[in-house]
Amino acid sequence: MTSSMLDGISSGSQYRVTRVDGRLPDAVDDFVGPATLLIHHADQHLQIHGAGQLDPSGSGVHFYQKDSDHEGRDVRIWQIRQLGDHQMIAEHLSGI
Repeated sequence: MTSSMLDGISSGSQYRVTRVDGRLPDAVDDFVGPATLLIHHADQHLQIHGAGQLDPSGSGVHFYQKDSDHEGRDVRIWQIRQLGDHQMIAEHLSGI
């Protein structure tokens, strides 16, 4: 969890989700409601707190990252999708 990774998050890049609420994710439904995610990219890990809801298109979950230091305001929106068994990716969305 480094500020350089926080600053280096880019829209459209895929980040591997390694944990949801401290365990391996089984399905996108694991991301619905309040949750804490651990994502991995380029040998760095980032813990993300927020809440998810099913994407209306059915392609996964929109996860709303919350800023725990500033009254829980939304920081980013992530699209969570399943690639395979226990294989989830998070992609930062812009302009939603």
